[in-house]
Amino acid sequence: KVSQTWFYKIVEQAVIPLIIVSALILYILSSIVIVDPGSQAIIEKFGSPHDSHGKVRIVDSGISLKLPWPFGIARIFPTKEMQEIYIGYVPHEQDKKEPLLWDKEHYKEEYNLLVATESISSQEKGAVPVSIIRAAIPVQYRVVDLYKYIYNHSDSEEMLKEICYRELVNFASGARIEPESESGAESLLGAGR
Repeated sequence: KVSQTWFYKIVEQAVIPLIIVSALILYILSSIVIVDPGSQAIIEKFGSPHDSHGKVRIVDSGISLKLPWPFGIARIFPTKEMQEIYIGYVPHEQDKKEPLLWDKEHYKEEYNLLVATESISSQEKGAVPVSIIRAAIPVQYRVVDLYKYIYNHSDSEEMLKEICYRELVNFASGARIEPESESGAESLLGAGR
């Protein structure tokens, strides 16, 4: 009978304390923060990034301590490396190195912009002549102030993307496609590129 062996009796007595000690060790390990090289972390204490003295605790790469979860939370972000957002297109998941041809789609999704064109005849009346173009603009940025990046907006990356789209539409609405413009507006195929 297995239930009468000495090994079974020891395991039967020690299994509950082993589970409790293991859970306690895992809970205490949640107070250790490991920040990768090139990253920074803001340590929140009871949901606030400010400590009792009103200072924000920002830690650089390495090992740091905080209160165990849920009393202490670390928000880690790569601040030393360049981040990239895509304006005017959505890239493919894998980075394809194929030539860009006119008869094939270049990206997973591409967005159209309306750009004014010069009128062929000055006597034409009606709608302003426009052209449809596609702009693929990768925007690279680096986070300088982690506190402002995390806490000034609910989604800072989305906010930055919206600002970039606004500036692109603002520029494209006043630009021309023709290399030489009579009105003096910048040309998307010339110096304004």
